[in-house]
Amino acid sequence: MDSVEWLSVAGGLTNTCAVDTITGVYCVGQASTGANGNGDLTNNVYGMNFMALALVSPYLIKSRGNTMYISSMNGTAFVWGDNSSGQTGLLVEETVVPRATLLEITGIVAITPGVNFACALQTNFNVMCWGDGSMGQLGLGKPVAMAAPTQVPAGDGVSWYSIGAGYSAMYGNQVVPPEATMP
Repeated sequence: MDSVEWLSVAGGLTNTCAVDTITGVYCVGQASTGANGNGDLTNNVYGMNFMALALVSPYLIKSRGNTMYISSMNGTAFVWGDNSSGQTGLLVEETVVPRATLLEITGIVAITPGVNFACALQTNFNVMCWGDGSMGQLGLGKPVAMAAPTQVPAGDGVSWYSIGAGYSAMYGNQVVPPEATMP
């Protein structure tokens, strides 16, 4: 591991995962919530697990709690770990997703997780959010949980430009697109 160059590192509640420059993903730590992403729920504290994600170039990994999200160069994303609040966005009933699984949305340029929810910014300037929305953190105008990625309204005449998330809040910046005219 001495010669590995790291692109991105994310620390979860009880584990850490990293992406290297040759598109490998490595995880170490507690695995009971599936947060190591390799399908094995045995804790791994002495060496890092390696995962190869087929046909993608992972480059950015994010985590909050025990759920990991990884963005790839082709606009796709993978997710694994805790799904107790639907925060994987995979529409599965299991509370643990032990293997890295492809999200069903594309064109992702940024993904940002909160504790039990996540949001993604797409190349078309849409924001999609999913998971626990009990405090309105999904941006849908009401406290509601969404198991599937759901588009967040941008408002009249503006587009989403960037996103971020805190523990239980999603933040976004909006811009007036260049082709729009001001009233």
